[in-house]
Amino acid sequence: MTTPPNFPLFRLATKKWTSYINRFECILDATNLDDIPANRKKAYFLSFCGATLFDTATALLAPRTVKAVTWEELQEVLSNHYAPKPSRIARRHAFRRRSQAEGESISEYMAALRSAALQCDFRDHLDNMLLDQLVCGVRDL
Repeated sequence: MTTPPNFPLFRLATKKWTSYINRFECILDATNLDDIPANRKKAYFLSFCGATLFDTATALLAPRTVKAVTWEELQEVLSNHYAPKPSRIARRHAFRRRSQAEGESISEYMAALRSAALQCDFRDHLDNMLLDQLVCGVRDL
């Protein structure tokens, strides 16, 4: 049986929650464990996440235990705690305020805009919104 390699502990100060959980899924995929049952994924995750994250999960789930919830429930509870979604209006406001920083290349600025736009729910208007903000926020063509 294949086991995933050691996975770094989650440190809130230095890591984004969504990146951390996505990297965990990538490790499962890289070690051919992506199709194991969800309860096994949960067990691997809880074994590798570290004491702080484990204790946080335990506290957030109380009075239920980490063993009593599904992998999906655990991810949802931790995501709501570590990466709560701000309102769509607040995300769009931040997107509209984003201007090209001094020393930031156009390609870096565009990548930052795309990243910010992912949270804005622009749907079919995404390309137009990106273009509008690029034109309005660019420092120098």
